[in-house]
Amino acid sequence: MNRIPSASVWINGQTVEGSQATVPVWDRGFLFGESVYETFRTYEGVPWLFVEHYERLVRSAERLHIGVPYSMAELWSVCLRLAEAYRPQEAYLRIIVTGGVSDIVLEPPHERAPNVVVLGKVFQPFPAAWYETGAPVVIAQVRRNPAFALDPRIKSCNLLNNILAYRDATQAGAAEAIMLNYEGWVAEGASSNVFIVNARGVLQTPSLDVGLLEGVTRRFVLQLCRQRAIPVEETHLSVEDLRRAREVFVTSSLKGILPVTSIDGQPVGDGTVGPVTRQLMRWYDEAIRAYVERVRASGTPLPYC
Repeated sequence: MNRIPSASVWINGQTVEGSQATVPVWDRGFLFGESVYETFRTYEGVPWLFVEHYERLVRSAERLHIGVPYSMAELWSVCLRLAEAYRPQEAYLRIIVTGGVSDIVLEPPHERAPNVVVLGKVFQPFPAAWYETGAPVVIAQVRRNPAFALDPRIKSCNLLNNILAYRDATQAGAAEAIMLNYEGWVAEGASSNVFIVNARGVLQTPSLDVGLLEGVTRRFVLQLCRQRAIPVEETHLSVEDLRRAREVFVTSSLKGILPVTSIDGQPVGDGTVGPVTRQLMRWYDEAIRAYVERVRASGTPLPYC
């Protein structure tokens, strides 16, 4: 039997113990998966890239014609309070906005009353060995939902596509499953974006028109590269491009920059974490420290730039 993790949950202005947290069974998020979310972690108790996550939450909700009834400042305060309960450990945080309650009909109610939930629990780090010597990934058999069927810009709580893909990783003992789009181009990981250093030494990542979620960390890494005059190509990548790459890594708000050293059991490059990946990991860590200092000095949520 799966045990509910020890957690603090904030629901529509009230904080409760995780095991006591409930939403109505008539909620459209429960009935239809009509809900959106953001997940991120803290560093030294500071929610990482909170502004960027909140802004994407609002964009996702707007595409479903759902309004987020709490301001950035209000949800920032909630996240800080939940995270503080776990100090000195870091916190995992998830904000969920649902379509609210309705009858069991596809048409949403004329007047929405979204339920807003913030989950907080202790962040469980990924294995240190993955960051030191690289992680294994697999190519998923399940294809990414095409953009013309389900807009990938919506970070929806309907994660069946990702769950089915991640089964391939679980069965293979891998860290991630890389999903292709319906045309066979590399799209994204089940819970990450993908980057490679190709055979010519050029950093590349799948372009948004492939049909993928524009990850906050993906965008941050692109920005990091631009600041340091590192050219990056957003393009179409094939499975063979991945297999021939010198380096591969995946990014997410929880994983950060995770080096990949094998795909389907075959080594990437020479099978070690490459120099470009290591340099980006160092810059990423430096950026986090600088961001934490800036946010603490201001006492407010700040965009990275």
